[in-house]
Amino acid sequence: MRNAKDCLARASEMERQAGACDAGTLATELLSMAQTWRYLAQQALWQDAFIAQTLQDFDLK
Repeated sequence: MRNAKDCLARASEMERQAGACDAGTLATELLSMAQTWRYLAQQALWQDAFIAQTLQDFDLK
């Protein structure tokens, strides 16, 4: 899975492309893709926090 920083960078790129796009339908699709990348960034943060907590719990045993 990609990390949150990479996902947010892709989201920003999709939003940039949507802003530069003349076709309304394509801009809408690009914004939808950006929203999905932002969701993936949230999931990546959750995954990283879960792994960090698991490693910390393992170190305490």
